[in-house]
Amino acid sequence: MPYTIVKNWRWKLQIRRCATWKKYLERIEDEALRIKVACIAWYDFSGFKHQDWGLPPNDYLRMMQAKYDWYMDEYINEKDLEDALFMVGYSRLEAKKRSVEPKNGR
Repeated sequence: MPYTIVKNWRWKLQIRRCATWKKYLERIEDEALRIKVACIAWYDFSGFKHQDWGLPPNDYLRMMQAKYDWYMDEYINEKDLEDALFMVGYSRLEAKKRSVEPKNGR
């Protein structure tokens, strides 16, 4: 049963269109945080399966990802990132995992 729940939220985000991503990301007031969330979503949901399913490329996430700069990470804390990921549709568990800084740095 838990796998089904995980699969459902992932599937919903995987097939989400540009306009829907834009609507959800615009709710995030902090621009650096919005760009970081867009980068994570672009990395997670713009892969090979996206192309295999015949979905159009997500130009909005790609545009947001192009705005990213490493210095932005200094202004983003893990709790805010976790909350923002949850707000755009990630499960709480996945949002927590994706918001923690990797051991080898970002």
